Amino acid sequence: MSSQQPSTTPILKGSAVFLSASFPSPKSPTYYQSADPDEITQAIVALAKAVLAVEAGLVFGGHPTVSPLVMMVAEEYLPSSLEERRQMVREGTSPVIIYQSRAFRGSISPATRRMWWLGLGKTVWVPPFGPEKSLVGETNDPGQFPRSLRMMRRRMLTRHGIVAAVFIGGMEGIKEEASIFNGLQPGKPSYAVGAPGGAARDLASTELSRVENVDDPNKDWVRDLLVSREYPALMQRIMQDIVIRTGESNKKGKSTNANP
Repeated sequence: MSSQQPSTTPILKGSAVFLSASFPSPKSPTYYQSADPDEITQAIVALAKAVLAVEAGLVFGGHPTVSPLVMMVAEEYLPSSLEERRQMVREGTSPVIIYQSRAFRGSISPATRRMWWLGLGKTVWVPPFGPEKSLVGETNDPGQFPRSLRMMRRRMLTRHGIVAAVFIGGMEGIKEEASIFNGLQPGKPSYAVGAPGGAARDLASTELSRVENVDDPNKDWVRDLLVSREYPALMQRIMQDIVIRTGESNKKGKSTNANP
């Protein structure tokens, strides 16, 4: 990676980074035991700050453990005027985009609801999957809506303007979202942050194993993604890498269009 940080705003303004993150539950003991809640918090906050500081968008699924952290950062970076923030939501220019399935409307977290009321993010509602519509209002158990959740994830990960994905903490859903992202957004960079633990550590370990015994110039960078706990600096490096790779992708696109 270059030691000179490029100007990010001209390239990333209007684009978005997808955040896949959560705090593992005791119901998934393997991920729960490996996770450090404080470090997951630090990593999420550092990423949100790095993204919003360059006027890029942050797309996420409104997980109840993540919304309060994004809300805290959004309050710092978005306009202080409530009316101005609400106008951004109405016009579709809010940099925080929250995806929610209507199947879970009965269990939306208070923090996510507060984000709506304060104009700190635009909510994109995805209808429940066909047969599961009959269960809406009958149960708040997410396990009863697997297809609705999968459909929401696919809709979220095909959003126009997403240039990269970052994975922090989490459980099985992190791995599913990584698989969907790689399938729907081929060639776009993804970054699994390993030090906070959870499923993201597995993803980071797998990536390091892939490059460990080959002549890959990015080997040290992949290792840093697995082990670094300097979260503000790490997220700045991620944003820098996104800028470089997005710029390269844009150049290739222009070259292809110029030479049909």
